[in-house]
Amino acid sequence: MVSERITRFADVSGPGTNTIVQGDRNLTLGGDWLMSPNSLGLPDNSPHSSAGGPIFGIDTQTGTSLSFRPEDIYSVGLHDADGRPLGVLFPETDRDIANIPSWASARNRDSDLYYRDTYQIRPATQHSPPLWQYSERRDAPWQREVQRTGRPPLYILSHAYPESHVVQVDINGERRRVFVDGNSYGPAVAGNEHTLEAVEDNPESPVVLVSCSPAQTGSATAQLSAEYLINEAEMDRDIHTAKSLLTLPWDEDVGWSWLGSEALFDRTGRQLPTFESYWGSPWSAGRSDLPKQY
Repeated sequence: MVSERITRFADVSGPGTNTIVQGDRNLTLGGDWLMSPNSLGLPDNSPHSSAGGPIFGIDTQTGTSLSFRPEDIYSVGLHDADGRPLGVLFPETDRDIANIPSWASARNRDSDLYYRDTYQIRPATQHSPPLWQYSERRDAPWQREVQRTGRPPLYILSHAYPESHVVQVDINGERRRVFVDGNSYGPAVAGNEHTLEAVEDNPESPVVLVSCSPAQTGSATAQLSAEYLINEAEMDRDIHTAKSLLTLPWDEDVGWSWLGSEALFDRTGRQLPTFESYWGSPWSAGRSDLPKQY
């Protein structure tokens, strides 16, 4: 049972104000809504990034194409409770910087082995946020790998939509919000100093791309990123991606954090997988030519 102490949340859904219901408590996630590339009417045929070359993206305000280097992307290193490298955050807001490192560094990080289905019981309106409820924990698709290696997964966090991730980039001394697709996000992750530090410290840990919906049905964003990391960056580890919205709650008083994933259903009410996995580890029992869904 979740502690009755005050709990803080970081929402990784392309930030908005959300409420989660736990028992008789309402727990709030704060932020601002952001439109996706498609809602801005931006072209889908932007230049593709390649290994060793520039990274391409689209300015969220102007819609113009930009090119930059991995080191131009603003990032924050994530660490566990003992200070060991755990991954990287590509923040979009100051709220991300204040919240998400605390989620990652919780002493009892439930997401290393489990996730919780999250259900929207009231959609968002113009005047009120959505209302959410979450279930008991479920085995995460990366659980067996973590148990085998004895090391936690590496967490790569950014806000995202099915079509793209959102990062902040230093362009001529000015920090700009930029959409990057799967072809660009892979090189951005692989060339990041915090990613490289975490990979070196955790040679067999699986990777969890903690972003909302890049693996949504009909989207190639997650697949392109994962294939780049496995094939081009030679990151010999399994990569797990989300098909739905994610939330990152934590209880600061007891040092406990967990991962929520919005439950998905088909038209008949049958629950659908919420994660998609790409097999890059030679030790993976699930390794195949096709992604595995959970």
